[in-house]
Amino acid sequence: MKRFIPVFMLLFFLAVLQGCYLLKQGASLIRYYRDAEEIQSALTRADLEPDERRTLQLVGEIRLFAISDLGLKSNENYTCYKRVDKEYLVDVVSACEKTAFEPYLWHFPLFGAFPYKGFFRKEDALKQAKRLRKKGYDVFVRKAEVFSTLGFFKDPIFSFMTGYSEFDLASLIIHEQTHTTIYVKNRTEFNEQLATFIGREGALLFIGKKYGEDSEEYQTILVGLADQNQFQNLMRELYEMLDALYRSDADEDEKIHKREDIIDRFQMGLANRYTDHFTTDIYRKIADIPINNAVILSVMRYTADLSLFYRFYEMTGHDLPLMISELSVLHSRRKDPWAFMKNYIEKRAQTPCALGITCAQGSERLAGALI
Repeated sequence: MKRFIPVFMLLFFLAVLQGCYLLKQGASLIRYYRDAEEIQSALTRADLEPDERRTLQLVGEIRLFAISDLGLKSNENYTCYKRVDKEYLVDVVSACEKTAFEPYLWHFPLFGAFPYKGFFRKEDALKQAKRLRKKGYDVFVRKAEVFSTLGFFKDPIFSFMTGYSEFDLASLIIHEQTHTTIYVKNRTEFNEQLATFIGREGALLFIGKKYGEDSEEYQTILVGLADQNQFQNLMRELYEMLDALYRSDADEDEKIHKREDIIDRFQMGLANRYTDHFTTDIYRKIADIPINNAVILSVMRYTADLSLFYRFYEMTGHDLPLMISELSVLHSRRKDPWAFMKNYIEKRAQTPCALGITCAQGSERLAGALI
């Protein structure tokens, strides 16, 4: 219990500046985290269910791969296990202007500005969403399985993760460990897109190493990733159409009317021509859910345009540990991460590679990933 006392003091200090939100959510977080059991101890329990045992053993494999093979930070994250009676951890609220892709921002001392806010109790999230709607914002409330505490706590594995696939679990853990390895203050979009990229590519490498790239497991994941890329491309097209509308000279009422028409046509097109776009059924329901600016911006926040990351990956010779190492200089610094990446790519593009060609030449993997 002693290890939580300094955190309570920190939360109290922050609560004075931020109201009761941080104190309330921090207290809930501690309740979830304090009773988490060390995984090594949990594995010795006779009452451990088979799927729990499989998951906890898999977590050990993934952590070792993330640290030893990828070079992500070694800490005590995901070394503990907690049984909970929920199917996810927090409800996350985000909001956006109705006729501009301008997110509502929450500012937290020490941590910076964030375009989303998490709540352990759904009722609190819905109250926050209601207040924002009354102010005229588009609002999106989504479920989040986990989040990174950036080293303030030992982030545990939760019982609802026992149903995750190997790829999904690896992607999640590597995504969150990327946050603890490379975090740039007030650069939420960069942090999330980098973690999304490293999470996916790292998990793919994990599956490839374990089963082989010719395996059914690996090939099935590639099909799913192709659908993810297609979905992101379609959402990016929707974003660009709406952004052009919002930047036009039309008045507010006209923008609202036209945006609803654009969104309706987008969803109807997906419903009528679903198999033209996708191989799997993952996105079947996207045509039925309410889409607004907050939903679109939430998707863009994680996957707006990963092409720069693929380009950077190419410049490292598709060496993910090298990419992580090169980007680690950004951790906790105020450099513009996008400018850093572009400058790196420009310099490497002019540098002869060992095979006698420039690093800019050739990239079948990149082309395939962006189709």
